[in-house]
Amino acid sequence: MDATQLTLHRQGIGGSDIAAICGYSRFRRTAVDVYMEKMGMLLEESETQAQRAGKRLEAAIAEIFAEETGLQTVKPAYPGIYRHPVDTWRQGSPDRFVVLSERETAGLEIKLVGLHDAHAWGRTADGVPYDPLFQSHWYLDVFGFDRWFVVGQIGTESRIYELRRAPDFEAELRARGHEFWFTHVLPKIPPPLDASESYRTYLERIALQRHATYLTATPEIVNRAMTLRDVEQQIDELKERADEMRFAIGQSKAHRNVIYDGIGRWRLDRAVDRAMLGVRSGVEKYIAEHSKEGRDGLARAQKVVVDGLAAHGVTLAMILTKMERKTVEQLSVEDIVLLRADMTALKQNRETVQTLYEQEEGTTEESPKKEDRLAAELAKVRDSGATPAETPPGTAEATPQQTVTPTEPQLPIGGSAKAASAKKREREPGEEG
Repeated sequence: MDATQLTLHRQGIGGSDIAAICGYSRFRRTAVDVYMEKMGMLLEESETQAQRAGKRLEAAIAEIFAEETGLQTVKPAYPGIYRHPVDTWRQGSPDRFVVLSERETAGLEIKLVGLHDAHAWGRTADGVPYDPLFQSHWYLDVFGFDRWFVVGQIGTESRIYELRRAPDFEAELRARGHEFWFTHVLPKIPPPLDASESYRTYLERIALQRHATYLTATPEIVNRAMTLRDVEQQIDELKERADEMRFAIGQSKAHRNVIYDGIGRWRLDRAVDRAMLGVRSGVEKYIAEHSKEGRDGLARAQKVVVDGLAAHGVTLAMILTKMERKTVEQLSVEDIVLLRADMTALKQNRETVQTLYEQEEGTTEESPKKEDRLAAELAKVRDSGATPAETPPGTAEATPQQTVTPTEPQLPIGGSAKAASAKKREREPGEEG
């Protein structure tokens, strides 16, 4: 991907982003990785051997697909990135277009599969791994096509899959992409904190940006400074985690009952109070750090804890009811400490939303969490092999992104009868038939 393509890639959500945003990427990519890419925070890395091989063999695999299916393929015009004409943040960069007839076009996703990953590619329509599956359905929705092909080249074997529209699944992907783009990328607010290695990388990038003071030092001093920084950070994180765990355990109903039976109440109260002080100290430190330069640290802390609980299906109404508050602005430091304990208990599966919060009227299984909705729609796609469906109302043909050239060729839809009967090989756009 050159500089022009990289710039365009950062201007929207593409097919290679959506699985990571939804938490289904098999390559250890997470939502914060996508966020860092859009913010230009990732360091440029040289291509791996597998990536270089994939680029060089892409055209050959496209020719194999054409020979196997009898369908003509067309390589997208440079820069090869197309965006939806209405929702311009939705974009895609297909490997090839496939001419089905004079009036119908499909897409093709090409994957060179290593032998270590071959087990993930089944021999039926539901055997497409998550990353190309999510990518293809994202493209179906962006381009408005009815069919998308995926070819996984495993050594000398070509496994070809045909995917059809799955409107509910694609609508869920669209909703996830919309939330990520407008809640995180545009306002430059990172996804909620988690314990992934990717988030560690993000925090390191932020630290480098905010403390960009450069000193000349020997390699020995640099190594010692980096080791000291890592050790101190680990100590702080472990201390804070220990305080949260102690307090959460003290708040857990199941554990609390066991502890009550085994030790005196005064010892339990003292242990919970000490843990609460540790968590409160961390919250106050967070608020103070974010209150610098006139920012409202308390409001930031309130938003973080509300968003964190929302990820587990806890609504704002539930939180306010439990804390006996009318608005989120009324949440105090003590409230935030208690809510953080709830969030830890939910994350570690020691409590459920039902045991910690009063349920709102009408909030039953009819209103599943968004993770459950996505999993349910994904299961339908797997079970049905992606049944055909009409193009949803409001979708339109994707158009190429504008670059330095004043006009780009429009997305090829079908072609002439002469083109449809041409040799079964790949053609560059504009090549004489």
